Amino acid sequence: MSATTPHGGNLRQLAAQAGRPAEELLDFSASINPLGMPPAARRAIIDHIDRLGHYPDPLAGELVTAIAEAYRVNSELLLAGNGSTELIYLALRVLKPRQVLLTAPGFGEYERAARLAGAEIKWLRLSKKNELRIDPAAFIAAMADCDLALLCNPNNPTGHALSRPEVAAIAEAAKTHRCYLLLDEAFADFCPEVSLLGHFYNTHLLILRSLTKFFALPGLRLGFLLLPRSLRRAFLAHKEPWSVNTLAEAAAVAALADEEFAQRSRRFMAEERPWLAGELARRTGARVYPAAANYLLLETPQAQELLTGLLQQGIALRDCSNFRGLNANFLRTAIRSRQENQRLLAALATIL
Repeated sequence: MSATTPHGGNLRQLAAQAGRPAEELLDFSASINPLGMPPAARRAIIDHIDRLGHYPDPLAGELVTAIAEAYRVNSELLLAGNGSTELIYLALRVLKPRQVLLTAPGFGEYERAARLAGAEIKWLRLSKKNELRIDPAAFIAAMADCDLALLCNPNNPTGHALSRPEVAAIAEAAKTHRCYLLLDEAFADFCPEVSLLGHFYNTHLLILRSLTKFFALPGLRLGFLLLPRSLRRAFLAHKEPWSVNTLAEAAAVAALADEEFAQRSRRFMAEERPWLAGELARRTGARVYPAAANYLLLETPQAQELLTGLLQQGIALRDCSNFRGLNANFLRTAIRSRQENQRLLAALATIL
């Protein structure tokens, strides 16, 4: 097992490969809201700068209250963390599963966290014949002999999303199988109609959210977890204090209150995603997989040539060859502003 899992958005590494300063890169490798952080979050960071002279609240109580109000959930069942990744590792440490169900492809930190926890991994391999979609019936059947299943919806890196009824059926089956379901909704703010958060609860369901993708705050590291009441004490006993810093908490509280920003982001993505998907398919001949979030998975024999050629022009996409279940023919692109997306298309035209 490698010391770390490769991810997109590593500007220092990408800049070294491109032979240019990081500030000159146009980064499509990290899937971040192209509208940038909400103006209210930026103001909150500036207004609360003096909070850096004090320790943060160990449990980020102000943020937890804001999350509960924004998503209409019980604050007593929430834990805030230093990004959703911290909470993935926390969940594996607390639950100590014997066997974990993962999809391939899927977010790489799931496998690393499971192996560090000493769990065996059962793989549900997604089929290209089914457009790399997660089949709810196959997922439910695979949970039968597992203690924990991780389901990412929308899935990363494919972008496909199951419907709310499909995910609820999986959650009910998890309870029947006495298998905990860790539902990762890191990108669900882009498609809230598929989310279970605030709409469904049972004793074996844990819902994980990121606050950094939708609100464009990846450098601050923010996420939260909705827990069954029976697990809260155990999670608190294992969680490190002060993992949410003071500026991150202030920025997130402000961002969660900005409903206009949320609606504008969803309108933009609903228009830009199908346009870019169509243009990429038409201009490159690549297979563009159906998506519901702010990124697109492409499959083409020219993937590595495109990645190299674009990086030479200062444009970084995500090489997906390190995702289990994919290969060197796969790449992922974030959906950015129309101007930036047009720059990507123009650069592709010089390579093809």
